[in-house]
Amino acid sequence: MILKSGIRNNHIKWIFTMLPLFVSVLPFISNIEKVFILILISIFLLASNIIPAWYTSILFMTACMIGNIAEKQVILSGITSGAAWLVISGVIIGAAVKHTELDRLLARFFIPVCMGKYSKVLFGTILLGVILIFLMPSAMGRVVLLLPILNALSLELGYEKGSKEWEGIVMSGVLATYIPAFYVLPSNVPNNVFTGAILSLYSINISYSRYFLLYFPILGVGKILILYFTMRLFYRRCKDSICVSKKAIDITKEQKLLIVLLFITLSFWMTEHIHKVPTGWIGMATALIVMLPNSNFMEKQPLRKINFEPFFYVAGIISLGNIAKSSGLANVIAVHLINIVSLETASAFNVLTFFVVLCIILGFIVTLPGVPAVVTPLIDNISGVSNVSKTFLCHIEVIGFSSVFFPFQAPPLMVVLQNENLSKARMTIYCSIVSAIGLLLLLPLALYWKML
Repeated sequence: MILKSGIRNNHIKWIFTMLPLFVSVLPFISNIEKVFILILISIFLLASNIIPAWYTSILFMTACMIGNIAEKQVILSGITSGAAWLVISGVIIGAAVKHTELDRLLARFFIPVCMGKYSKVLFGTILLGVILIFLMPSAMGRVVLLLPILNALSLELGYEKGSKEWEGIVMSGVLATYIPAFYVLPSNVPNNVFTGAILSLYSINISYSRYFLLYFPILGVGKILILYFTMRLFYRRCKDSICVSKKAIDITKEQKLLIVLLFITLSFWMTEHIHKVPTGWIGMATALIVMLPNSNFMEKQPLRKINFEPFFYVAGIISLGNIAKSSGLANVIAVHLINIVSLETASAFNVLTFFVVLCIILGFIVTLPGVPAVVTPLIDNISGVSNVSKTFLCHIEVIGFSSVFFPFQAPPLMVVLQNENLSKARMTIYCSIVSAIGLLLLLPLALYWKML
């Protein structure tokens, strides 16, 4: 019975591996139809986990190249993107932090905040994730730096890797450093795309402080609280923490040098808007330094132990969004949805609801970073038809593209799943709960806050 099940699973994998390649060369359908079918297959594979996420990404790019579905620069745009290289540099820096045991040293600083009941552990890890939002502008960079610290913190508190308690720590810290960051500039890619688009299209300039005051007090703080109580509910039976080692850790020469190097890297990441050097390549410069032979930051032949799977996943998912946008598929879907709904006679509330739903639907197709690029140009038409102001629609757009339901919509979350082998289903549940409750409870409050 088990043998038959295994054979059947292998057949399914073969079918879904060959299907995109077959679709890409069909002569009787247009490129935009091919893109639509390939994206649907990719979304299904990412959600179902029939094959690994990194494999799905490579499969998608390969099918697009074979079928000549888009320009090569667009298909390979994910591989050349700074986000993908930030993943690799982050994995390398994380390996150096772990090899030098700097992760244990950093984790020790947060032990007093986390010691005691498991609810306090969750509070401490969420606090750590939120603090990093204001120190580091890149979500991908925050995640790859946070993971070794969370793993070390878990061990210091007496939780083995793979335990339920460890899972709660990693999930809480990562979601806390990603979800509330939608409401702080420039801490997530969609935020930056959005502010750039509304400035170029509608001459609306939102400063750091104005953006923060508009969104963080209600949406940011609200989702942090929802996340905390969600984690408490799902991890209510976890054991309280114990301090495994109270012995002081002597700071080594390598740890001191790595702290200085990380401080310099962090400074460059925080001032990207001044020097204009992408965070990914700042990270790669640091990665090259820690991989230098005989530097003692890493083991000999460090690349042999580097996990390249997250790189290929992120590259593929970025290319997917860019192909959907450049092919015109995203615009076709958005315009089609607008034509279905009679916005001329709809109330302001219905228009706003439609706009949020539009952002959420497109988030499944082009992923969250691609939503502002597709939706923002449509605001002019929607505003003209519905008589809802452009400024108000821009305000609502943030609520739409900050609603995360599936990890595959957010490359940083998928990197965590790839690196730590966490449950994709459980992370989906947590993201969906935070987003759904956020829409139901926080949307009315956010609208009221905007009018004050």
